[in-house]
Amino acid sequence: MMIPLLLLASFPLFQEPSEKPERLKPLVPAPEGFDSKPKKVTPPPGPQIEPKEPVQLTTVEQPSPQKELAFAEGPQGARSLTDGRPLPFLEDRPLLRVDGITITAAELNDLVAYYRTFRSSSDDLMLQQAVAALLPSKVLAARFADQLPAMLQSCEQARTEALGGTPFEQVVTTYSSDSKAPTPDGRYTFGRERAVQPFDRFAFVTPAGETSPSFLTVYGYHFLQVMSYDLAEKPADDQTEVRHVLIMYPELASRDAKGEDIRKWIKARVKEAKIEVLEAGMHNLVPAAHRSQVQ
Repeated sequence: MMIPLLLLASFPLFQEPSEKPERLKPLVPAPEGFDSKPKKVTPPPGPQIEPKEPVQLTTVEQPSPQKELAFAEGPQGARSLTDGRPLPFLEDRPLLRVDGITITAAELNDLVAYYRTFRSSSDDLMLQQAVAALLPSKVLAARFADQLPAMLQSCEQARTEALGGTPFEQVVTTYSSDSKAPTPDGRYTFGRERAVQPFDRFAFVTPAGETSPSFLTVYGYHFLQVMSYDLAEKPADDQTEVRHVLIMYPELASRDAKGEDIRKWIKARVKEAKIEVLEAGMHNLVPAAHRSQVQ
């Protein structure tokens, strides 16, 4: 039986350290002699996972100027991600590699910017938590790299139909693997950090009334539409209402259909993962619970 998406996110993706984390300095500047041009990274065995027309997974599509006014911060709008502080990394570059799949500076910046909207902890701790939150999706992306292009194609086709006016309920019926959503159009109302990353982040930073790009989580490819926000007195208590489509990894769908606890299975795969630190001084990005996995 399919477990509702938000319950799938309930297993802990990191452990809170019992003491202050080690300082992660220097974080802002790139190493001396760093070349800002993209570097070629040797992919894992199997087909490339990037689509022919790459989809931006770290930047939410910007609404039109009219919609920016309509969905400004308030009862119907997301909270601003800009607080005047610089993000930890100035340049995007690969920092870690998990079973051959990279975690980049841009991905960590995105999560830190999001965490800052409702947390008061240090950037150091938030960076470690961001890495922990991304580890499962990287592990599954490496394991099923050959399946990703077809999954992304299905997700993009579904998204195109939704944006083209096809009733969302019909798109969900045709494409989505999340058969246990509370409503036929794949709708959920939930609080922060109930969903896996980056589903959680897109659900709280996409402007109300807008559609996210296709993005990958530990369960597969998704896109979502934010229907409304309920902003609380404390940002940590905010609620969002979204509807979404999930193109799930076939093996996860098969295991779930057989009654297997896929959360337990994913945890075991994460514990088996090999982690590489690609830049001197970045070892402390790896949460303490996973440092024994660093190669």
